[in-house]
Amino acid sequence: MNETIFGPKGLGNAYGKMLENIEVNGSSRPIEYSSRSGPGTVPAWDHMWFPSTNLSIMRYRTVLADNSMEIKYVINNGDAFDTNFKLSNIVNPPLNSVITDAGGSLLASGNNVINPPSGSIFNMTGTDANAGMIFDDALGFLAPTTLTINNPVVGQPQVKFDWQLSVPQGTSVTLGFKYGPFSLNLDVFERTHETEVTKHIETTVNTDIKDIDFISPKIDIQSGANSGQEIAIPLFNVNAQGLGITNMGLLPPSIPEQALAQADGAIARVSNYRGIYGALQNRMEHTLNNLGNSAENLTASESRIRDADMAKEMLSLTKSNIITQAAQAMLAQANQNPQAMLQLLK
Repeated sequence: MNETIFGPKGLGNAYGKMLENIEVNGSSRPIEYSSRSGPGTVPAWDHMWFPSTNLSIMRYRTVLADNSMEIKYVINNGDAFDTNFKLSNIVNPPLNSVITDAGGSLLASGNNVINPPSGSIFNMTGTDANAGMIFDDALGFLAPTTLTINNPVVGQPQVKFDWQLSVPQGTSVTLGFKYGPFSLNLDVFERTHETEVTKHIETTVNTDIKDIDFISPKIDIQSGANSGQEIAIPLFNVNAQGLGITNMGLLPPSIPEQALAQADGAIARVSNYRGIYGALQNRMEHTLNNLGNSAENLTASESRIRDADMAKEMLSLTKSNIITQAAQAMLAQANQNPQAMLQLLK
């Protein structure tokens, strides 16, 4: 039995996990990994074989453009006796998942037997993450022969499916399904950019939380006169899926407590986003006010240089006229004394 977990780096099995079990001719057999792809290989692959037989399996895992994973098995049989195979898989979807069909209808509680499995599409909305599952022969490989979804009223759902078929000697068969697309309901922007501080009685622990797989979409706008003076405005996903409130319900088979928790989380997330945008708005308004003051001061300086002060100039002209008139009066008074002396001599 092999266990596979699905999730971005640092978040464990956020998208769930899967158990695989292989039986040959009705019994479990030892299996060994003969080779395995290196990190970063697309697709990732594992070459497995059954000791003392001519049986082998190639398992491929490919991340697709829509952020889903294609899981494919190629069984090669070179053995004349071991021809009957059963590959059983159990998938535990994201935590506290609510399962809906392709049309968005909630899956009934209890064991849901899907027959035939091919053409089945399911969506799983969890507390922290979402995923989907597609079983379809049209994807280019055989869909499972049986499919059962255990959807309890309370507790973690499970998706169980298997392939049971005969592979004659000298032939091969390709099986598979599609898991995803994946999406997170966590506030990844906060997990990426902020630092959590946890205070204890003895000490303070600083923990940096980073998700190296996620880069928040943003808009960079110029906020100053110089190069590099920019403000990054994050673009948050606030649709129903981004807020984690898709497929909410208060009536059975929904779980009211889970719906209320989803609503509380959405309200808190929106409040946090509004706080971030409010801080950015205050910052831009402060910058705008500073630019307005600078423009006003510059205009006043230009006016002082370009335009004359008329009041000051009129004062200077009046002063000059008074001085001139006073001088003329004093000169006239000075000329009167010689004229009076000349009159006496006559």
